[in-house]
Amino acid sequence: MSKPARGGKPWPARGGKPWDLKLQTFRPVLPIATYEVSLSGRLVSSVEVKATGDVLHEIFAYKPHHLASGFPDIIQNVVLVEGSWGTAGSVVFGSYTLDGRKQVIKSIIDAVDSSKKSITYKLIEGDLLQLYRTVSITIRVDTHDGNNSVTWIMDYVKQSPNVPDPNSLMDMFYTLTKGIDSHHAN
Repeated sequence: MSKPARGGKPWPARGGKPWDLKLQTFRPVLPIATYEVSLSGRLVSSVEVKATGDVLHEIFAYKPHHLASGFPDIIQNVVLVEGSWGTAGSVVFGSYTLDGRKQVIKSIIDAVDSSKKSITYKLIEGDLLQLYRTVSITIRVDTHDGNNSVTWIMDYVKQSPNVPDPNSLMDMFYTLTKGIDSHHAN
């Protein structure tokens, strides 16, 4: 039996009419603000140089230990720990100064492509790994229309969102490249 509604008309019986009222629990859908902070990054810097691409690739791949004698303010030493210069799988240790602080680095030569004048170092130990989970540095010498450039590519993953991008390291690479170029361009 239906109870009378306003105006003396009974409420319709449950179930048949589209205007039937049903008690429903109201569950508001609240948008949850989510965001994703990317911890991975890539920095790329190209430097035009006058020196030949072969000379520059040879220094970065086969003679990085010469950087210590040419730039003692920046690079204190570079030592081959295992393997041979310019060979994938070889381990290199170095000490350098970055932002006024002496730091150390141990890396493995991940890849070498002499035809493309490219070498990739992957960090395995050192001060940078306190800030970054992984760091990979590729140095590539490009020649286009008789002009040479050195491209530094740094792929990294930060330990936390508060860690800054390694811009000062890229600045150091730029300084090294320009210094090598001025020495070998003559």
